[in-house]
Amino acid sequence: MENGKIKIASDVILIIADLAISETNASDMIARKAKGKSLNVAYDGDDLVISVDLSVKYGVKIPQVSEEIQKKVKTSVENMTGLKVKEVNVNVIGMNIEKTAKEA
Repeated sequence: MENGKIKIASDVILIIADLAISETNASDMIARKAKGKSLNVAYDGDDLVISVDLSVKYGVKIPQVSEEIQKKVKTSVENMTGLKVKEVNVNVIGMNIEKTAKEA
């Protein structure tokens, strides 16, 4: 007996990725969600390619934050969906410079 196919909507994958980012240690280092769509998923054959656009806070070590996000998103999506994530691309598209009380 054949069980049929299971399809997972791209929106579900994006929700998983978004939640994974919020669960990282890096979540307090990113200003996140620049204007417009900040997460995107595409298929490369049967594999997923996930792109994350984000803004970081000034002074953040971008390579470390990016790597943590890549690992967490990949692991979470693969564990929850059973799909293979080929790559997670982190695009730093902005920087948030917060003024301190003295500067304001």
